[in-house]
Amino acid sequence: MSKSPTQKSELFFLLALIFWASASLALSPASVDTDKDGVEDSIDLDDDGDGVADSFDAFPTNPRYTKDSDSDGMPDKWEPLYGLNPNDSGDASSDKDQDGLSAKEEFNVNTSPNLKDSDRDTLPDKWETENDRDPTRPDYWIEAGASHTCAIDDEGVKCWGYDRREVLDIPKLTNPSMVSIGQYRTCAIDDEGVKCWGAPELSLGQSRIPVLSNPVDLSVGLEHACALDDEGVKCWGDNSSGQLDVPDLSLPSNISAGDNHTCAVDDRGVKCWGDNSNGQIDVPVLSIPTRVSSGVGGAGGTFDYIEDAFFSCAIDDEGIKCWGLNDWAKTETPSLLESPTDVSSGRQHACAVANVYSKGINVPPERGVKCWGRNKTGESSAPELLNPVQVSSGALHTCALSDEGIKCWGYEADDRYGITLVPELVIDPDGDTFSNQNGQDAFPLDPAASRDTDGDGKPDDWNTGKTEKDSTMSLRLDNDDDNDGVLDTVDAFPLDSTESADSDADGYGNNVDAFPFDPTEWLDQDNDGVGDAEDNCPIANADQSNADGDALGNACDDDDDNDGFFDYEDELPLDSSDHKDLDGDGVGDKIDNCPSISNSAQLNNDDDSLGDACDDDDDGDGVDDVRDVFPFDASEQRDSDGDGIGDNSDAFPDDAVVQGYQYLQTGSISQNVTSLNILNTSDKTQTFRAVLFDSQGNRAGGFSVVGEAVPPRGRKILTSEDLEKIFDVPPWSGPALLQVSGQGSFDLMSKLENPSGLESNTNCVREDRVSSLEGFDSRNISYVRVINIGNQDTGQIRGTLYDKNGNVIGERESLLISNLSPHAQTWLSRDKLAAKVGSRWNSEAMLEVSSTSDLKLLNLNYIIDESTFFNFSCFENNSSGRIYLQTASTSQNISATHLINTSDNPLELRGTLYAGDGTQIGSPNQLLLTDSIPPRGREVITSSDIEIAFGVSAWEGPALIEVVGTDSFELMTKLTSPIGLTSNTNCARENQAHNISGYDKSDVAYVRFINIGETPIKNVRGSLYDSQGNIIGNPEVIIIEELSPKAQTWKSRDRLSDLIGDTWNGLASLKIVNAHKNLRLLNLNLVNNDSFFNFSCYESGQ
Repeated sequence: MSKSPTQKSELFFLLALIFWASASLALSPASVDTDKDGVEDSIDLDDDGDGVADSFDAFPTNPRYTKDSDSDGMPDKWEPLYGLNPNDSGDASSDKDQDGLSAKEEFNVNTSPNLKDSDRDTLPDKWETENDRDPTRPDYWIEAGASHTCAIDDEGVKCWGYDRREVLDIPKLTNPSMVSIGQYRTCAIDDEGVKCWGAPELSLGQSRIPVLSNPVDLSVGLEHACALDDEGVKCWGDNSSGQLDVPDLSLPSNISAGDNHTCAVDDRGVKCWGDNSNGQIDVPVLSIPTRVSSGVGGAGGTFDYIEDAFFSCAIDDEGIKCWGLNDWAKTETPSLLESPTDVSSGRQHACAVANVYSKGINVPPERGVKCWGRNKTGESSAPELLNPVQVSSGALHTCALSDEGIKCWGYEADDRYGITLVPELVIDPDGDTFSNQNGQDAFPLDPAASRDTDGDGKPDDWNTGKTEKDSTMSLRLDNDDDNDGVLDTVDAFPLDSTESADSDADGYGNNVDAFPFDPTEWLDQDNDGVGDAEDNCPIANADQSNADGDALGNACDDDDDNDGFFDYEDELPLDSSDHKDLDGDGVGDKIDNCPSISNSAQLNNDDDSLGDACDDDDDGDGVDDVRDVFPFDASEQRDSDGDGIGDNSDAFPDDAVVQGYQYLQTGSISQNVTSLNILNTSDKTQTFRAVLFDSQGNRAGGFSVVGEAVPPRGRKILTSEDLEKIFDVPPWSGPALLQVSGQGSFDLMSKLENPSGLESNTNCVREDRVSSLEGFDSRNISYVRVINIGNQDTGQIRGTLYDKNGNVIGERESLLISNLSPHAQTWLSRDKLAAKVGSRWNSEAMLEVSSTSDLKLLNLNYIIDESTFFNFSCFENNSSGRIYLQTASTSQNISATHLINTSDNPLELRGTLYAGDGTQIGSPNQLLLTDSIPPRGREVITSSDIEIAFGVSAWEGPALIEVVGTDSFELMTKLTSPIGLTSNTNCARENQAHNISGYDKSDVAYVRFINIGETPIKNVRGSLYDSQGNIIGNPEVIIIEELSPKAQTWKSRDRLSDLIGDTWNGLASLKIVNAHKNLRLLNLNLVNNDSFFNFSCYESGQ
């Protein structure tokens, strides 16, 4: 009688129990026990413990598989995963990926029959099997995190980037094969299991790694991690969202830990568990998925603002599918991707290795990396890569492994922390000492050769000590190494594809030889047709100019005019009749009408024997220039009301006048265009008049009324085109000076707009000192604009430049400007300053000048990347001061303050730190620096320095620091945005803010209210005025009910709108009606949702 399947099963287990009981008593140590059930395989009826007796199991030692319908040695369950037919035994010998291994061989070594490189380490499966390597265990690896990057090369794990919280302190690892980076923790698989490092202070169980048996996959999430070993998936760390609660998985093959969720691939598809706040565990329909990747958000490194990833992506046989939070369109997979083999989800972007249509739909795709989602710092702009196999997406950067090694892109292009700057890696699988990092080894799998100049697949030569017999790839030497079509035997330059002939045999190819048939000449640097050997000055004298007719051209001659005085001491080097030019105006003293004062134009208004620069009465009207308000106009001498119109011509000569200046007014043809806001801060309507002066101090046009009358609290906005029409002048070149006159109080706020629309505040000046002169180690260029607003010449202007240690750079009291005429202005660039003082410098320097009350200094830095100027002329100065906006090290925008000693004595500085609510942070009166600052020196303190000085951790929101010193000092605070844009923030007002942008502007305005006093400020009232002086919404509303001592608070545009009960367009002004002596206002605009610009500094009419 035949037995039923149930009876057979019961019989099988009964027999198994009997055999186990008898055999387990004497199990030999050398016995094989596949399923570790205590019964050795030789007597175990079910070796792999999968519930199917060995006699019915086609794969008795592999618990994953049991059936093989076509008896081809490959499981029925395995074959469809790779497009094979479980009912066709013929496909066992197929080689779909053409790597030299049959499908059956691929199954036996656990590799993919569809991939030549199953473990994605650039080494083909067949090569690894033939060279005693494991084709399932990666030899090379790349992993990008938030603020650091790790890789595996022949020497082990290497990490680089921002070394914070011990993330670069790699433990000892033995033969590592995989590394994974989370928020602050990094883990790796090696021969001993899993090891982790970084953020030792973190709890949540992240350091408690469970017991693992032969781990093969690893993933570190936000605050948890998971590994795949022989027993399945195990997770540890934070379980606040159930991310450690591993569901039932059937033969899992891949895992990925995200923010607070986890995903895995098993033989039934993809399963995710944990947090589902954004649908991140709602897996879409997938067809035979092979890999899954979950993004990791949080904070980390140099950008400690919190971001959530909350998404995952997977590869299936239809391509790539993503799900979860879709900000930045990161779950919207791009089209035109074929045959993806790797996918990586970062913080706000994802990338894949696939066949990419990078050159259009009509051009065949190429193997490459394609990214989508956020591209804030270029993290999604993948470069061209040669056969990439791995990609890893971080927070703001991405890395990939290809046949040319490891390459990273995105954040840190300026090398501030080196996150994307790949160090020297050893990728040398063939062991010929030529690393394949950056593609240095053209034959990375053949130890006999490494160089292939023309890239034709044939080596230029053999490596030292090697011959053709040593080639493992049966290589043949190239007979045309540079592939220029000329055989090496007749090629004069066999390794240079640009050259092949050398007609005059002088060692220089005909293509580069300017004189290919003249063996005595080959170079003509100045392209004057004269070879350098015959040229009187071969490097910089194209016209062969030679003033004195000697053997040397002027550019190379130490005495161009041959008058016996070297050019460096000859003030007129091309004029043999004179060598002295005392005032440096280019006119020899013998014929100069004013030899002691610069007067290059030899102007002589009254045509007497003295030029204007030396004449006490330039217009010859009998009134000395010092008493003559109009020294060049013989018809006028007085201007009683100071309105720029002489009394003889003024219909109202005794009208009182208030004056102010716009110091930097460009013409409409300038690349950077200025606009002027004239704000009537008085209680009466004013008509404003102005005088425009060019850079030489000459009037441009007349004394003009600038538009219609401006009502109280209203404003007039004038562009360059407006001023050109008002003064009836064409566009001018270079900045001009605008003198504005009114009958009451007013403010002048000037904005400079670059070609991309970025606006900065420029109408803020100093009188005797500027402190932000960037050195020659900076890409940005510093300028000092020197402006004479007075009616008299300045005479010589001298200055001294100090480095950060207080040392004089070059010569003390160097002559900077021979003379500056009334209302004239000039630039002193970094290069010009270096020439004036006789020395270059690095880092930031301070310039002190011999000042007069009418001399103004404008310190502008030209930012190369933004093509615009930023003003650094405004800062706190005294023997006590404040840092109004001090961010913590965890802030998105990071502040650094320059502590500048302006005294003649060593300076000690102490500070007290206050949180936003006015409470003290740490102990009061703390030393900010361990050492004193030398006279005229400076120190720069960062947020981290301040946290160390006060012994505190990072605080929430901006803080206030009160600073006291043993002598005079200045405080200049620079705020750096995430994209590296730096602005000046330490400048505040007392009772009004003028740059509150309306709802038609994309930039968002903020006003920060700060109480610097010791008592509360209550019921701060204010009114908001539009450009016409009309009150917006309700007048004199309570903006702040109470502001505690040392406290500060933000009022955004939206909050101000709520308080007054109305919205507005255009720019508005806020006037505090009950101003308090201890109240400070900081007017900041958030530009491009990224960078704060300060608009609190401007000129007031006096």
